[in-house]
Amino acid sequence: MKFGPGFGFLRARPDRQRARVVALALWALSSWVPTHGQADEPVSGSPPPQAVEHYNLGRAHYQAGRYKEALVELEKALALDPHSPNLMYNVARVYELLGDMDHAIKAYERYQLMLPPHEREERERVAATLQRLRGAREEVPATPPSATQPKMEHGVADAVFWTTLGTGAAAFAGSAVTGTFALQSSKKAQHFVLGKDGDVVDRNHVVHRADRLALSTDVLILCGTTFVITSVLLYMLREKPVAAHDDGLRIGFGALRQGAMVTLGGSL
Repeated sequence: MKFGPGFGFLRARPDRQRARVVALALWALSSWVPTHGQADEPVSGSPPPQAVEHYNLGRAHYQAGRYKEALVELEKALALDPHSPNLMYNVARVYELLGDMDHAIKAYERYQLMLPPHEREERERVAATLQRLRGAREEVPATPPSATQPKMEHGVADAVFWTTLGTGAAAFAGSAVTGTFALQSSKKAQHFVLGKDGDVVDRNHVVHRADRLALSTDVLILCGTTFVITSVLLYMLREKPVAAHDDGLRIGFGALRQGAMVTLGGSL
């Protein structure tokens, strides 16, 4: 049976047997998905109570717009009542709403096989639906792999990379300068002669200057090493799309009244 929006409200009664009869009547008479004016067929036999429960849950999900959850419940109901053409129709319809053309077509084909021979109008309607879905499936353009997953290559030499590398190089250059002055100050402190070159205060000043320059050299070397390693990691650990290249150098000749003209194109 095809489920639809027109469910009536019933008063609760204490008789469980009567409540079960009412639930089975709802299963047989409700129409959830529109059927283009087709009347529901009488249901032979009673559907399993668990199938009714799954149907009710699926109907609630459907009305709330939760088509995936509705499909799960409908599939469970169909597994318990596999010979119900109306359940099969609803499964096909929900697949169609979800955009799953392959499963929708298979479900509609199974529904078409379940229809009795005298249901000519319904058979024609299902045939038209199948034709429409098959055409829609064929017209869906295939997404080229390069559009979804572009080819990537390692190595990104952008402004951040060059700035980091330049800072490291500048730190190494600064360490070379301070290191040279530190060696000179250290030699001067070693050969310092009291009285001739100055007093103890002057000697201590030269020693302290050599120590400060040596410390500055060590700091600059450490900073330069850190920046250079960081720039290498920035280059190697990042990826970028592979740029499209031209076919190469193109050479053409054009005849002139006097001499010849050579045209070049492409990338060198």
